[in-house]
Order: sequence, then structure tokens, then C-alpha cells
Amino acid sequence: MAELSDAARAALKYWAQIEAGAQARLTTAQLWDSIRLEATEQGLAGPGVSALGVGQLRSYAASIRNASATLGKAIGILQGDGIDSAIDSSQLSTAPWSRVQAEMNTLAKYQVRFEYQSVDAAGQTQSQWMTQLFRGAIPATVGELLDSMQTYGQLAGTAPQGDFAGFGDIQILAV
Repeated sequence: MAELSDAARAALKYWAQIEAGAQARLTTAQLWDSIRLEATEQGLAGPGVSALGVGQLRSYAASIRNASATLGKAIGILQGDGIDSAIDSSQLSTAPWSRVQAEMNTLAKYQVRFEYQSVDAAGQTQSQWMTQLFRGAIPATVGELLDSMQTYGQLAGTAPQGDFAGFGDIQILAV
């Protein structure tokens, strides 16, 4: 696992709230309200985590959000102008559960998390979050990555039924 402080490890139980907060660009007060609400829903008297731990995880979540946005811009150029581009480091991020850097350098692994979307017979858009694991290398270009994700989504057997409609958010994580 990444070199997390004990405080950050303790705060991992609130990763869903922290990541959603970073995606929504919540203020610190709004994020803590979300964490406190989750603690209450779990029957806890309080969150039991520190601002230091939450802050470290929030930094990871913001990095993931920013890399995803950069990848999204490259996808927009591909879809709008037909210009494919190489996947670069600005489109990648690490996660709190990533291995230490020396291990990642020795054997690269990437998790590509994506929202697979389809349109059902009633014309409703359905979506399913999926994760595709790449060992060693990821596709070289944005177009190759999208093709791989579409194939994976269709073959995984868990994609929503219907015609492929595209992708929502996409995250490339070095793990």
C-alpha cells in the first residue's frame, strides 16, 4: 500500500465520502458534514479520524479527479476532431491502495475504472462502474484505451443490457 500515515489508514473507511467530496469540490466543512453523517449512519458517536488523515486522502482524491479531467479533455479531442493522442502521466494517478513506488517501477499495474453506459429497450440510459486491470502496460493511445474498455465492458458480462452508448467518468490508477 502507498506510504500512508496511520491517520490516513484510519480514514480509509470514509474513502467513498472523501472521493465523492473531491469530485463535487466540496468545501472542508461540507466534507466533514458528509463524514459525520456516515459515522452517524454506522452508529458511531463520531468519525474517529483526524483532519490530517482525511486531508492526505483528499489529496489523493483530488489528484484522481484532476487526472480524470485531463484524460476527459483528450477523449473530447478524439471524439470531436478525430485526433488521437498518447496516454501520458498527466492522465494517470495513484490511489491510497497503490503499492510503494519501487514495486510499481518493478512491475507496473494499472486499474482503469470507468462508467460503462448503454441504452436499454425503453430508451433509458443505464450505467455500471467497471474496473479493468492492466499488468505491465496500458494501451498507448486514448483511442486504444477506449476500444479496450468497450470490448472489456461487452465481454465482462456485468454491463447493463442494451446498446453501447459511451463512457462516463474514466480514471487510470497506477497501482
